[in-house]
Amino acid sequence: FCMAELEQAGPSLTPLPRRVKRMPCCAVFSEDGAFYRAQLTSDDGDGTVDVQFVDYGNSEARTGDLVLTLPPASLNTPLCSVRCSLADIELQQTWPQAVCEQVSTMLTNVAVEMTAVGGEGSAASPFSVRLRLEGQSVAELLCRKNLARPKQSTTSAPASQPASSQPRQSTASTTVASAPATRMAPSAQLPQAAIQVDSNCKGFVVHAETPSTFSVQLNELSGQLDAMSHELQRSRPDRGQTWQVGDLCVAPFSGDGSMYRARVVEMGAAESCKIYYLDYGNTDRCPASSLSPMAPALCKVPALAIKCSLFNVLPPTGTWEGAIFKVMSGIAEAGDEMTINFKQCNGDRWAVRLLDAKGRDLADHLINSKLARRGEQGQASADRRTPVNTSIGMPAAAAVELRSLNLTVGFTDYVTVSYFVSPSEFCCLLQSTEGELETVMAQLGELCTSSSPPSLLTNAEPGVVCAAQFTEDDTWYRAVIGATSSDTYAVVYADYGNSETLPRERVRMLPVSLAALPAQALRCCLQDAVPTSTTWDPSVCAKFEEIVNAGQFKIEVTALPQGGGGVCTVKMYDESGASLSDAFTPATAVLAPTPSIQHTERAVAPTPSIQHTERTASPACGVMTGKLSFFPAPQYFFVQLDNDAEDLATILDTLASAETAYLTVARVGVVCAACASDGVWYRGRISGVDADAITVDFIDFGFTEEVELGSLSDMPEGLCATRDPVATYCRLYGATDDLSLSDDAYATAESFLNKDVELVIKNVGDNSVLEVDVLLAGRSLAQALGIDVSAASQSAAASSVPTSSSARLVVPSAQLPDGPFDVSVWECASPMSVWCQLADDSTSAALEELQAELAEHCASAGVYSNASVGSSCAALFDDDGVWYRATVLQVVDDASVKVVFSDYGNSQVVSVDNLRVLSPQLAKQPSVALRCVLSGYEMHTTDSVDSSLC
Repeated sequence: FCMAELEQAGPSLTPLPRRVKRMPCCAVFSEDGAFYRAQLTSDDGDGTVDVQFVDYGNSEARTGDLVLTLPPASLNTPLCSVRCSLADIELQQTWPQAVCEQVSTMLTNVAVEMTAVGGEGSAASPFSVRLRLEGQSVAELLCRKNLARPKQSTTSAPASQPASSQPRQSTASTTVASAPATRMAPSAQLPQAAIQVDSNCKGFVVHAETPSTFSVQLNELSGQLDAMSHELQRSRPDRGQTWQVGDLCVAPFSGDGSMYRARVVEMGAAESCKIYYLDYGNTDRCPASSLSPMAPALCKVPALAIKCSLFNVLPPTGTWEGAIFKVMSGIAEAGDEMTINFKQCNGDRWAVRLLDAKGRDLADHLINSKLARRGEQGQASADRRTPVNTSIGMPAAAAVELRSLNLTVGFTDYVTVSYFVSPSEFCCLLQSTEGELETVMAQLGELCTSSSPPSLLTNAEPGVVCAAQFTEDDTWYRAVIGATSSDTYAVVYADYGNSETLPRERVRMLPVSLAALPAQALRCCLQDAVPTSTTWDPSVCAKFEEIVNAGQFKIEVTALPQGGGGVCTVKMYDESGASLSDAFTPATAVLAPTPSIQHTERAVAPTPSIQHTERTASPACGVMTGKLSFFPAPQYFFVQLDNDAEDLATILDTLASAETAYLTVARVGVVCAACASDGVWYRGRISGVDADAITVDFIDFGFTEEVELGSLSDMPEGLCATRDPVATYCRLYGATDDLSLSDDAYATAESFLNKDVELVIKNVGDNSVLEVDVLLAGRSLAQALGIDVSAASQSAAASSVPTSSSARLVVPSAQLPDGPFDVSVWECASPMSVWCQLADDSTSAALEELQAELAEHCASAGVYSNASVGSSCAALFDDDGVWYRATVLQVVDDASVKVVFSDYGNSQVVSVDNLRVLSPQLAKQPSVALRCVLSGYEMHTTDSVDSSLC
């Protein structure tokens, strides 16, 4: 509150009229440009004064124009820092610089437990305090590191009785008979393991959470575990003992019931406590009554779990999240021997390098996989949202953190949707915190538009919280920096979810006082709303957007993201109580691209688990060549066509050489790169997610596997929008779903696998599945399996519906050449919709060749009777009686559809009888028509345009 007052008073502050030592003042801190309360400590007489920031304790030299009069109201707030000295150590008039630096690294900006035992808190008489860091006495830590000497006591402590001198009960029924009679005081400390800086030791990771927090055991100390085992299992609970945080004990582990050395780190309700296992690094909860005092012999052995963090490694965006948790826990579970290089000691934690048996550095692997980034030399990883300068001269308030909303499963509230991509990805604002956000927004706007706004951010890293000025309304919002360049920042607006790239002069520091409210954009995924294939249809997204823009909805959180920072799964209800999920389940949602990955559809049928009904339709024409890539069963299989062989080789080469950017959250329908059981990366589509595994369909081969999240990566650029799935789903012509085959027949079918074959297209059945016979060196697969193909052909010939439906194909969009190019305008519906063709000889020649092939194809192709919106086909143009490629815009009725001619842009209502199946080869060539919008033209508020303008 005091800092906010200083920021607001900044424009009216004046230089000090005179300079007197210890005079209260207001000074600008050099590292963030913010105002802080201070006092003068010296005046050099050369225009420079020394000031101490009284609420933090650090000092620096400032020029006179940066030391201003302190507003009277700011004198009413008590000081927020107090001067202290450590009790229990011998104090010195001066300390070596090296000692000061190590103590600063150990304690600055770290939460500690403090107990005042004397003093007044003044410069002459600082508070004498005892500090505990993660349950350990800081004074004892310093003494063990030879950084300080313990204070000599005027009375001697009572000597401990050796266990052998204590009388024992001889009766077996006495409960104390098996326990050592003498115990160390609960607050005793263990000795430190002798580790030298830059030493290399063999060992392994025993417990890991993040690269900042893991524990290792050294091989050279592992023998101590066996030596302690007998004594540990003899331990018995002392139900009369009163336990406190920091006490040493022997505690049971819930996983196996065995006893281990431990330390109490938290006392909970109902005599429950949280304990830390000293030799393994993990924690557990257990009743206090199950704890046993630690025997003296057990207190002589150092803690075998050495706390570590990776040297020179930082989170990629400010905080650890996503796949890194699984990667680190997997390293601990593997238990592989590693070389541990101890670089430096930071308090009770060592910054280390971990090298595997082949000498590969774990830090390099994490950085190359985009799971971490490299810090400055000598910088260990830290569990912080934003980078914090822990040097002695930085006020602690300069580190700004923006917390996420802390929700639980079952949480409900009314919301408005602030940002929308698809039913799988949108952001909501909670009604319950609307007022708080409005207050923060008002304060931020007033501050950033004042005559003394917050400082501009310079050289900020990704993950830094800031204030950003939105382009569309010039209003200031809270944001988080993503990517950076020399003159721009890409920012995500923390309270709304949208993002944009801004020039650096529109990004400023966010005052600490405005970061208390958590980021309000709740990232959501609608429960059970998934596309039935790889992508969401734009019409479905438009429908969802129209619904959510209508007003408020009630949400219920049904699942939280793994590792935090991800997408919450929610149910949404409208005012009538109807669930929005019902309108966007796979049964009702049209297939279309997922928001993050645009993927062109091709003739890929539903997965083999879908049962298909035979059609008695006249066969489509054509023979294709390729390889059978996968047999779910002899009735159906996946084919890789020879025409796609070059594309497949390029895809696999690109995936093999691409940098891995692991997914942090798996969602059904997302297309990604996936590492299969053979260790090779392929393109995949997530088809199922549960607690144990993620199901992936490998779209270029047809097989399905269960993988872990650590086996999924973002798709490399260029492998989605311009690369169709290579595997085409086909059905063996004449085979029924209940076809029963012998083992020999299965072996016969498998002999066709991965061989060069011919596929004779016989029909296109329900669900747009190609029905084919497979010929290997002239040998028919159907005949080899005993299927009567002639009976199927006669059935088709006897059908009363002489049509066939086409596998769903989509003609790719036109590809733009580099630089300016000439066009011919073919269709102009409005200035917002102008269709052009590239005006060059190569385009004209390609179109002429395409039209000739299309005419020949349509002379024998089947009728496209099962037209669906968005699919491509061949359509007869009424004006000239010529066949052209077209895309279905609307199903008018059972007998007619409206199409747009893909290579020209004009549209027409066409009879279904004048539609033909389009072959994959004819659909593969990109359109030569470009749909354009005139630059600089804005649509009027009405939906129509003056026809004379068109």
